[in-house]
Amino acid sequence: MYSPDSCSLEDAFGELSLAPETNRSLVTRTESDDEPDGRQSLFEDCQGISKNAFSRPVFYRVIDSNSPALASNGGLRARLYPPPSLEKVTRDNMKLSIGSHANLSSRKLTPFISTTPDLLRAFNIAGQRVFNGKEQVTILLIDPWKLLDGSYIECNALRLKSGLEMLPKYETELLVWAEVPVGAIFCRWTWPELLRSGLFETLPSLNGSGRQMKLETSREEMLRHLDDFSPLSIATNLAALGMDPSSFATKQVFEFLLGQVLGSAFIGSYKLSRTNSLPITSPK
Repeated sequence: MYSPDSCSLEDAFGELSLAPETNRSLVTRTESDDEPDGRQSLFEDCQGISKNAFSRPVFYRVIDSNSPALASNGGLRARLYPPPSLEKVTRDNMKLSIGSHANLSSRKLTPFISTTPDLLRAFNIAGQRVFNGKEQVTILLIDPWKLLDGSYIECNALRLKSGLEMLPKYETELLVWAEVPVGAIFCRWTWPELLRSGLFETLPSLNGSGRQMKLETSREEMLRHLDDFSPLSIATNLAALGMDPSSFATKQVFEFLLGQVLGSAFIGSYKLSRTNSLPITSPK
């Protein structure tokens, strides 16, 4: 696990520019950056952050003790593994598989693994599983660059190709075909580790209490953290979870959280639904 004492967290985030015109750049800090007005100017300068911060965001997957067993090497496998050959899968077969995967009560095995680039959605799902008494609740962080070529697709895009209706509740769901190699999983946040990290104290609306909570309620509550958002606290919390504060992935997570505090409706190209009546499903 990365030790926050081994480098300066202030250096890791203090000079990070979150300007929307660039993915990552450094700016020179001034004394005013440590004052309330200086901090507020930082927020004012990055209103579009989550819209432009990264072209390929981190994927998240929530698992618990009832999830499909991990592969022997620690990777993820779909309930139907090995999968059928894609060359032999017809459009009708794909349509049936997608429908079965979306039906949480279905016992039909499918070759899909649901993931999301929406960290707030992942926290919401994890909190609900804790609320429902699930054990060993864990959020996996996945580097999409290390997934097999062509192995994932936006859920709504595949629904459209298969003749199914695109639905708002699937806007930030991505389906991975068959498996997530262990090398693509760069961090595993267990619920006890999240509780110990202090992240829930820094951002209470992440549902650390395991409430039965609508995702849109969580998004609305995040807006209340603007005045007390502390980059150093967030960096410290993420380091306590085993993340290297100087890594690009850590900065992506940080930028996403800041974007939610600012009320951004996008994660890269993925639009976040803000319709309260939409049901939030927990991916299989």
